[in-house]
Amino acid sequence: MNSMENGLFDSHVHLQAYPADVLGRVLQRARAVGVTRFGCCGSSPADWGAVLRIAGEEDGVEPSIGLHPWFAGSAAPDWFDELGTALDQHPEAGIGEIGLDFTRDDPETQKKVFTRQLSLACEMKRRVTIHSVKADGALIRILSKHAADLPDTLVHAPSISIETWHELEKLGVYISIGSRVLHSSSVKLRELAATANPERVRFETDSPYTCVNKCSVSSLGGINSPETLPLIITEVERLRRAVTAVRPVVTKPGAMGHQNDL
Repeated sequence: MNSMENGLFDSHVHLQAYPADVLGRVLQRARAVGVTRFGCCGSSPADWGAVLRIAGEEDGVEPSIGLHPWFAGSAAPDWFDELGTALDQHPEAGIGEIGLDFTRDDPETQKKVFTRQLSLACEMKRRVTIHSVKADGALIRILSKHAADLPDTLVHAPSISIETWHELEKLGVYISIGSRVLHSSSVKLRELAATANPERVRFETDSPYTCVNKCSVSSLGGINSPETLPLIITEVERLRRAVTAVRPVVTKPGAMGHQNDL
């Protein structure tokens, strides 16, 4: 359902991964701090049904289903037909979490599986959520081939350089900044968060996963939760202000000392 239009949007979560007796409390706590929309992604046929069921029962849950690259080589032969059938039955669903992870086996199979799903998203005009690790070049090449028809496309939790981001930005892609930005050691991500065009940036918790730094919720047994999204947004806003504060003022030639005239 999508009835909760106002409030913060956690663009990437896996609500189906919470124990059934905990999920209600997770959503209640998230809504209490203003997080009212959730981009809930599946990763294989095993959890697509749960994703779609939760989206049908809970306000503000925007479902996506797809075959994650970790499972590209082990899915049943009919997985693509099953995906197509589910998407036909649920026109509100996007396609995700799909993509490439070259720290895992069989990158060639991953590329074929990703391309097949991306082509389907373009054909059906469904939003896409992408997982990409150590695969920047392949990701850009595949997306570029579909540039004319790309739907709303989000690269979640990006571990990419500024240069790679500029290439993705040309394709109209969004990125979603997650809890790793809270770590001072995440230099590359923090630079990206601070300098990327805010209009192309969304925010995520990837909960209940990516439980790092300040995103462990003790009352939920130490797991991550969408209620930590405001921490991520606040930190990105702080990083942006810091960059603005140190950025030199650019003046026109001959205008030194006359900045009030600009």
